[in-house]
Amino acid sequence: FVLQGTDVLPKSPSGRFLLITWWFFTMILTSMYTANLTAHLTLERSGVVIHNLVDLLYQNQYEWGFVADRNLESLMLNHKEQTYRRIASQGKRVESLEEGFTEVKTNQFVFIDESSVLTYNFRDDCYASEVNSGKFSNQWAFGIQVNSPYAYVINNLLLQYRETGWLTSVFDKWYQGTSRSSCSYQFWK
Repeated sequence: FVLQGTDVLPKSPSGRFLLITWWFFTMILTSMYTANLTAHLTLERSGVVIHNLVDLLYQNQYEWGFVADRNLESLMLNHKEQTYRRIASQGKRVESLEEGFTEVKTNQFVFIDESSVLTYNFRDDCYASEVNSGKFSNQWAFGIQVNSPYAYVINNLLLQYRETGWLTSVFDKWYQGTSRSSCSYQFWK
């Protein structure tokens, strides 16, 4: 029972090389799987993870809120789903954007606002993270007179800029901070 093993071992150099290669591949694959599983299980349990607005209702670590009397509050209070009305009614009202940003930086606070506002104002902040819900997505628009001769020109130029990626490059230039890459600890994905 002590010296159990296989009786058939490769005798040729190519067979031995193939066996050693398969053994290394199996060892590397097993160690990678174990490391990824450990990392996944460790990260899932480290603190409260908020992936969307509904997660706010089922946790008690963070307080949340938004600026009073703005479009987002109205959208949520008048939403057809009860969940979003609960989030809006239970949330804290702050008086200004600056007060909301201060609450995020000093307290356990989730500030709910339009993604463009949050992206721009937290672009250089290493200790704030933005979670996009995608539920209340807004597009930017230009208002012009009805039957204006400029409507066709403006629409075509905006479409061209969007297709060539120029709008994305301008967005990245304005909204992406320069110092976030130098943060020692990163919260965002």
